[in-house]
Formats: sequence, C-alpha cells, structure tokens
Amino acid sequence: MEISYSRMSTLKRCFRKYYYRYEKGLRKIEQASPPRMGSMGHKALEEKWKGNDWKQAIIDYWRKEMNGIPEQFIDEDSKKEIELVTKVVERYLNQYDYYRSPDEIDLIEPELRFSVDIPGTDNKLMGYMDKVIEVPGEGVWLIDHKFTTKSPKTKTEHLELNEQIDDYTWAVSKMFPDKNIMGAIWNVIKLDLPTVPQPIKNGKRLSKAKMTTDYKTYYQAILDNSYNPNDYEDYLRRLKSEDDKFFKREWIDRDAYELKNIEKELVAVSNLINHVDKDIRSRNMGQCYWDCPYKQLCLVDKKGGDSQSIIDEYFTISTIRKQRKQEKQSKEDNNNVF
Repeated sequence: MEISYSRMSTLKRCFRKYYYRYEKGLRKIEQASPPRMGSMGHKALEEKWKGNDWKQAIIDYWRKEMNGIPEQFIDEDSKKEIELVTKVVERYLNQYDYYRSPDEIDLIEPELRFSVDIPGTDNKLMGYMDKVIEVPGEGVWLIDHKFTTKSPKTKTEHLELNEQIDDYTWAVSKMFPDKNIMGAIWNVIKLDLPTVPQPIKNGKRLSKAKMTTDYKTYYQAILDNSYNPNDYEDYLRRLKSEDDKFFKREWIDRDAYELKNIEKELVAVSNLINHVDKDIRSRNMGQCYWDCPYKQLCLVDKKGGDSQSIIDEYFTISTIRKQRKQEKQSKEDNNNVF
C-alpha cells in the first residue's frame, strides 16, 4: 500500500489514533480555520506556479470548504479569511518568492503527487511536493511552504530532526538518482499582516506603541504621513535588527549518509505498519488532551460507551475508506453467490 509521512508519524505517536484515522478512516467534519487558511494559501501558490488566477483559486477553495452554506449564516471571521490569505500570499510573492538563483530550474509540476517504492517492502512512500528545483552548479533542493498562525521562528526549530523533511528529501533522491541532492528549503509564512502604525492624537508623529509590525511597513507609514525618517532612526534600527515576524526561510542539508539512515527507518516503520496492535493507546497519555481530535471517542471506547453516536455526530468517513469498504463488500457478495 501507499503510506504517507502523516500515517507514519501518527503510528509512532499512538496506535489507537492510527486505528481511528487510517483503519476506520474517521475525519472531523469541520476543519479549523488555521488549517483551512493554510490550505487556501497552498492552493494559491500552486495555481500561481501553474500560471492560473491564484486569487480566484483562494475564493473557490473557501467556497468549497463552506460546503454550500448560505452566506448569511457564515460568521464574519470566516468571511475575512479570503481577504487575509490573499494579502498574505501577495506579500509573500512580492517580497520573498526567491530561493537560490535566477537560473533555477523546476524539476516537477507544482504540488506533484509522488509514490516511491520503499526497498524490501510491499509499500510505497507517497505525498505531495510543493516544488523541486535544480540550481546550476549546486544541486537539487526540495521546496516546502508552511502557513502558520504562530511565530515563524518556532516552526523552524529542530528542523534537523524533522521527519517530513527526511522522508521527502529521500523521495527526491530516488526520483532523481543521478543528481546531487542538497536538501530542503523551508519557507514559513505567518497568516497575519504587519500592523500599519497610525499618527498619535495630536498628529505630530507616528505611534511607537508596542505593535506587531516590521521595518518596511513602519518606514512606508512614515513616508505616507509625510514625516521625516531621521526622527525615527532608533526605532527603525531596532525593527531592522529584529527577526522577521511574518516569514522565515531555512536551508536544511541532507547528505548521502543521512539519506541511507532515513531509508533504514522508512523500511522499519513500513514493516511495523502491517504488524501492529491498533488497540494500544499512546503510553504518553499527556499528549492526548490538547490536539488529538479523537480524544472524546477514545474515552468513550475505553469506558465501553456508545462510540457510534460520537462518530455519527462529529466525524465523517474518508472517501478512500468508503471505497475500500465497498470493494470489500462487493467481494464478499460475489463469494456468497458461489
């Protein structure tokens, strides 16, 4: 079968969560705003790279997520998502859409679905790659974009241990075995915009109150209000020296030795997937309380309650799982005929 990074990381964290998500195919009915907006951003970049109308792609994706709900019943915060994501993507394209060299060559189609054999197993590693570029005289880089509501800096900590980068870079090495694989370029984009400073009440200067802004935004506000930049020299110097609060790019190297070790782990986890007791819960139960969508279902199952009512109210079954269930039922029906 095809296995994804998400499938493997879920298995490593909690067998029971793996069972709910991949064996039963349960998905939460409603998607939270940050993941939805991140998906909108990814779709926008994909359509941009394909030469299509990326702004319209954001609108279309949002409408699809709203699932036909009449506009008068959609909350105002959800309606603002289109404008925010559009401005965030536009800012990224204007300021940060550059990687290594103007001579970079795209090696794959945007958001390519890949499926690569895992040696010594019957499984394949699958996923979606934003971009893969080749820099003349250097080598091949995997490009990935992450949209977040948190500080970009926190999303780039410990990237040397990031298993998604490991797995995807390994897949690139198998897709392009004759090329020099460099590693990954990680672009983290915050789903927020810099605050535009306003003049104080008497209009004599811009506010220097604590705000989430950046050098370029503050400097432009000085010019727009016809103030003298020299009067803000210290404040501007501080802003210029700070880490970018809205974007961060990291380069993560992966050499041949690391790629061999990544392959060994992929083989081990791939074999484990087919021989695991799905009824074992995570030994570190403290991780379950804050981000696991199956917490309530898990507790009801543990106590022998009516778990089906929880499933019916809060979950849907993935289309892939439905298809497999129908195929299995069809085979059983055919066997019963004979």
